[in-house]
Amino acid sequence: QSFIGGGAGQFTREIIPIPGSTAHGDIVAESSATNVIEGFYSGEFKYRESLRSQFIKTFSSPQNWSTYDSLVVNVKCLNGIHGPVKMYLESTSGEKSAEFVILEQDEITENNDPSQYNFELRVIDLTAIPFRNKVKKLVFFTDDLENPFTFFIDFINVQRAILLPEEGQMVLRYSTAGKV
Repeated sequence: QSFIGGGAGQFTREIIPIPGSTAHGDIVAESSATNVIEGFYSGEFKYRESLRSQFIKTFSSPQNWSTYDSLVVNVKCLNGIHGPVKMYLESTSGEKSAEFVILEQDEITENNDPSQYNFELRVIDLTAIPFRNKVKKLVFFTDDLENPFTFFIDFINVQRAILLPEEGQMVLRYSTAGKV
Protein backbone atom coordinates (compact mmCIF):
# COMPACT_ATOMS: atom_id res chain seq x y z
CA GLN A 1 0.00 0.00 0.00
CA SER A 2 1.31 3.43 -0.90
CA PHE A 3 1.59 5.96 1.91
CA ILE A 4 2.01 8.80 -0.62
CA GLY A 5 -1.01 10.83 -1.56
CA GLY A 6 -2.11 12.77 1.46
CA GLY A 7 -5.13 10.66 2.39
CA ALA A 8 -6.05 9.74 5.95
CA GLY A 9 -2.90 8.74 7.82
CA GLN A 10 -0.68 9.18 4.78
CA PHE A 11 2.32 11.26 3.84
CA THR A 12 2.65 13.73 0.98
CA ARG A 13 5.86 14.04 -1.03
CA GLU A 14 7.43 17.29 -2.19
CA ILE A 15 10.55 18.17 -4.14
CA ILE A 16 11.56 21.72 -3.16
CA PRO A 17 14.66 23.91 -3.42
CA ILE A 18 16.89 23.54 -0.38
CA PRO A 19 16.16 26.53 1.88
CA GLY A 20 18.89 29.14 1.51
CA SER A 21 20.22 27.68 -1.76
CA THR A 22 20.19 29.51 -5.04
CA ALA A 23 19.70 28.23 -8.55
CA HIS A 24 22.63 28.71 -10.91
CA GLY A 25 22.20 29.17 -14.63
CA ASP A 26 24.86 30.08 -17.17
CA ILE A 27 24.98 30.52 -20.92
CA VAL A 28 28.44 30.64 -22.46
CA ALA A 29 29.90 30.42 -25.95
CA GLU A 30 31.47 27.00 -26.53
CA SER A 31 34.10 26.57 -29.24
CA SER A 32 35.10 22.91 -28.77
CA ALA A 33 35.08 21.12 -32.13
CA THR A 34 32.82 18.35 -30.79
CA ASN A 35 30.22 20.86 -29.56
CA VAL A 36 29.90 22.96 -32.75
CA ILE A 37 28.09 21.97 -35.94
CA GLU A 38 28.10 25.27 -37.82
CA GLY A 39 30.29 28.32 -37.34
CA PHE A 40 32.81 28.73 -34.56
CA TYR A 41 30.61 28.66 -31.47
CA SER A 42 27.59 26.98 -29.94
CA GLY A 43 25.65 28.08 -26.90
CA GLU A 44 26.37 26.05 -23.78
CA PHE A 45 23.49 26.18 -21.29
CA LYS A 46 24.12 25.09 -17.71
CA TYR A 47 21.58 24.90 -14.95
CA ARG A 48 22.03 23.61 -11.44
CA GLU A 49 19.71 23.72 -8.48
CA SER A 50 19.96 22.06 -5.09
CA LEU A 51 16.77 20.18 -4.29
CA ARG A 52 15.26 18.49 -1.25
CA SER A 53 12.93 15.52 -1.18
CA GLN A 54 10.59 15.68 1.79
CA PHE A 55 7.82 13.46 3.10
CA ILE A 56 5.20 15.25 5.17
CA LYS A 57 2.61 13.92 7.59
CA THR A 58 0.02 16.63 8.19
CA PHE A 59 -2.23 15.93 11.15
CA SER A 60 -5.94 16.58 10.64
CA SER A 61 -5.99 18.47 13.95
CA PRO A 62 -3.12 20.00 15.96
CA GLN A 63 -1.37 17.53 18.24
CA ASN A 64 -0.88 18.48 21.89
CA TRP A 65 2.28 16.68 23.00
CA SER A 66 2.92 18.96 25.98
CA THR A 67 2.53 16.06 28.44
CA TYR A 68 5.05 13.93 26.52
CA ASP A 69 8.82 14.23 26.56
CA SER A 70 9.93 11.96 23.68
CA LEU A 71 9.05 11.30 20.07
CA VAL A 72 10.17 7.78 19.18
CA VAL A 73 10.89 6.79 15.58
CA ASN A 74 12.04 3.40 14.31
CA VAL A 75 14.20 3.64 11.19
CA LYS A 76 15.84 1.14 8.86
CA CYS A 77 18.26 1.59 5.94
CA LEU A 78 20.32 -1.13 4.26
CA ASN A 79 21.83 1.03 1.49
CA GLY A 80 25.46 1.99 2.16
CA ILE A 81 25.63 5.10 -0.01
CA HIS A 82 23.24 7.92 0.79
CA GLY A 83 23.04 11.36 2.29
CA PRO A 84 21.70 12.05 5.77
CA VAL A 85 17.98 11.76 6.49
CA LYS A 86 16.61 14.36 8.89
CA MET A 87 13.27 15.36 10.35
CA TYR A 88 11.62 18.35 11.96
CA LEU A 89 8.26 19.29 13.42
CA GLU A 90 6.12 22.22 12.31
CA SER A 91 3.51 24.09 14.33
CA THR A 92 0.08 25.32 13.29
CA SER A 93 1.59 28.80 12.75
CA GLY A 94 4.49 27.53 10.60
CA GLU A 95 7.21 27.51 13.27
CA LYS A 96 9.82 24.81 12.64
CA SER A 97 11.76 22.85 15.23
CA ALA A 98 15.45 22.15 14.98
CA GLU A 99 16.40 19.44 12.49
CA PHE A 100 17.02 15.99 13.97
CA VAL A 101 19.24 13.46 12.20
CA ILE A 102 17.38 10.18 11.75
CA LEU A 103 20.07 8.54 9.56
CA GLU A 104 23.68 9.67 9.32
CA GLN A 105 25.32 9.81 5.91
CA ASP A 106 25.95 6.27 4.56
CA GLU A 107 24.57 4.70 7.76
CA ILE A 108 23.34 1.12 7.58
CA THR A 109 21.08 0.24 10.50
CA GLU A 110 21.58 -2.91 12.51
CA ASN A 111 19.74 -4.51 15.39
CA ASN A 112 20.84 -7.68 17.16
CA ASP A 113 17.23 -8.50 18.01
CA PRO A 114 15.99 -10.55 15.00
CA SER A 115 12.37 -9.53 15.71
CA GLN A 116 13.31 -5.89 14.96
CA TYR A 117 14.45 -6.61 11.36
CA ASN A 118 17.37 -4.14 11.58
CA PHE A 119 15.17 -1.23 12.65
CA GLU A 120 16.93 1.11 15.06
CA LEU A 121 15.27 3.35 17.59
CA ARG A 122 15.65 7.14 17.43
CA VAL A 123 14.42 9.27 20.33
CA ILE A 124 13.70 12.98 19.84
CA ASP A 125 13.56 15.18 22.95
CA LEU A 126 10.23 17.01 22.80
CA THR A 127 10.93 19.15 25.87
CA ALA A 128 13.06 21.50 23.75
CA ILE A 129 10.19 22.18 21.32
CA PRO A 130 8.35 25.35 22.38
CA PHE A 131 5.25 24.57 20.30
CA ARG A 132 4.76 20.94 21.29
CA ASN A 133 1.19 21.76 22.27
CA LYS A 134 0.31 22.63 18.63
CA VAL A 135 2.20 20.25 16.31
CA LYS A 136 0.67 20.21 12.82
CA LYS A 137 3.31 18.48 10.66
CA LEU A 138 6.00 15.83 10.92
CA VAL A 139 8.53 16.19 8.07
CA PHE A 140 11.23 13.69 7.02
CA PHE A 141 13.67 14.85 4.35
CA THR A 142 16.92 14.28 2.51
CA ASP A 143 18.94 16.63 0.34
CA ASP A 144 20.56 13.66 -1.47
CA LEU A 145 18.74 13.30 -4.77
CA GLU A 146 21.72 11.80 -6.60
CA ASN A 147 22.11 8.44 -4.83
CA PRO A 148 19.08 6.18 -5.08
CA PHE A 149 18.36 4.68 -1.66
CA THR A 150 15.50 3.39 0.43
CA PHE A 151 14.78 3.93 4.09
CA PHE A 152 11.93 2.71 6.24
CA ILE A 153 10.13 4.49 9.08
CA ASP A 154 7.84 2.54 11.38
CA PHE A 155 6.07 2.78 14.73
CA ILE A 156 6.25 6.53 15.35
CA ASN A 157 4.92 7.34 18.81
CA VAL A 158 5.16 9.82 21.66
CA GLN A 159 6.16 8.72 25.15
CA ARG A 160 6.62 10.13 28.58
CA ALA A 161 9.35 8.97 30.92
CA ILE A 162 7.79 10.33 34.08
CA LEU A 163 4.25 9.11 34.55
CA LEU A 164 3.62 11.01 37.78
CA PRO A 165 3.07 14.77 38.09
CA GLU A 166 6.03 16.89 39.19
CA GLU A 167 4.21 18.05 42.30
CA GLY A 168 1.64 16.40 44.50
CA GLN A 169 1.28 13.81 47.18
CA MET A 170 1.61 10.06 47.00
CA VAL A 171 0.25 7.82 49.72
CA LEU A 172 1.65 4.31 50.01
CA ARG A 173 -0.16 1.73 52.11
CA TYR A 174 1.19 -1.57 53.21
CA SER A 175 -0.93 -4.38 54.51
CA THR A 176 -0.07 -7.84 55.75
CA ALA A 177 -1.90 -10.76 57.20
CA GLY A 178 0.62 -10.90 60.09
CA LYS A 179 0.22 -9.09 63.40
CA VAL A 180 2.22 -5.98 63.91
